[in-house]
Amino acid sequence: MRIPTYEQLAPNFSSIHSENAVMLWSYQTLIGYKDLASGETTVARNEWGPTTGRHINEACRLLQCDRKESTLSPAAGDSLIHYVQARYPAA
Repeated sequence: MRIPTYEQLAPNFSSIHSENAVMLWSYQTLIGYKDLASGETTVARNEWGPTTGRHINEACRLLQCDRKESTLSPAAGDSLIHYVQARYPAA
């Protein structure tokens, strides 16, 4: 088992790479998730502000996702975390 790695990509924008996933964070909010086994990518819609919006756009670029096909519209900041936990209980 590989130890997850943390990388600060920009101020208030970071990533965690694990053996089976890539997670991107804006401030303390999970904004992007890619399952490395299936290739499925989920990116949050911006409901916060311009900085998080820039982070979300960069998340789409980094995760190589089609924004229209892979966007989840969270009702609250932690909705993406609940979505990932429901889809991938071991994540």
